[in-house]
Amino acid sequence: MSKYDDIINMPHYVSRTRPQMALEERAKQFSPFAALKGYEEAIEKKQQAKEKRAILSEYSKMLIDNKLKSLKKGDEAVLTYFDRDENVTRKLAGKIIRLEAENLRLQLGDETISFEDILDITS
Repeated sequence: MSKYDDIINMPHYVSRTRPQMALEERAKQFSPFAALKGYEEAIEKKQQAKEKRAILSEYSKMLIDNKLKSLKKGDEAVLTYFDRDENVTRKLAGKIIRLEAENLRLQLGDETISFEDILDITS
């Protein structure tokens, strides 16, 4: 005989005046991040910011290749490139600090960008 025998088989209480909370909302209250204000919005914003990398035509690749060949250290340039870490397209303007043809990358300001991530160059 258990001390809970008198209540163990009682039906679950359901309020007649208040609607039941959705199962998803009930689960959220136990989430460790539920207390962080703006957490859900930040996650949603981060997911929306992701985009697919543009696929360049052979002609566009050839134009970029020709522009890269004409650039040299110290030139001013505006690059449109795909940021792999954030999965977004970015535009960056500045002076070319380093051009590494053997490693297929260049440094513009503080950013090092792979040649294959470059979508457009304006000098």
